[in-house]
Amino acid sequence: MTASLPDPAGFPDCPVCAYRITGTARLCSQCAGRTLWPVAEPHCPVCSQAGAPGRACSNRVCGLPEAERGFSRVDAVAMYSGALRDKIHKLKYEGRAGWAMIFGRLLVGWMDSHPEAMRGVDYIVGNPTHTG
Repeated sequence: MTASLPDPAGFPDCPVCAYRITGTARLCSQCAGRTLWPVAEPHCPVCSQAGAPGRACSNRVCGLPEAERGFSRVDAVAMYSGALRDKIHKLKYEGRAGWAMIFGRLLVGWMDSHPEAMRGVDYIVGNPTHTG
């Protein structure tokens, strides 16, 4: 930033960040990208799960035809681990609803900085992490 503006607080300190409401979603996404664990390489082009080079994804749904599985792909913004996992649990299981806005900003920022991945996308839907 500049000398007159504070630096972003950094993920997971988003609730106290000076830019939580007024900053751009891209700023939030770039800031969070400094601490979130990136999606593993290589990864499955269908579900984003880490994989071994040259091996089929261990998720059997990924091997189904697109028409049968009902979706084209799942893009992960970051690995479900560490502080991200903790804050998702705060939202889902402790009712800390303020994280919904923060996660929304991270998602919009990711989409804004990955236009090639968004080309041709018709729908974006939430992806439950567990069926139970």
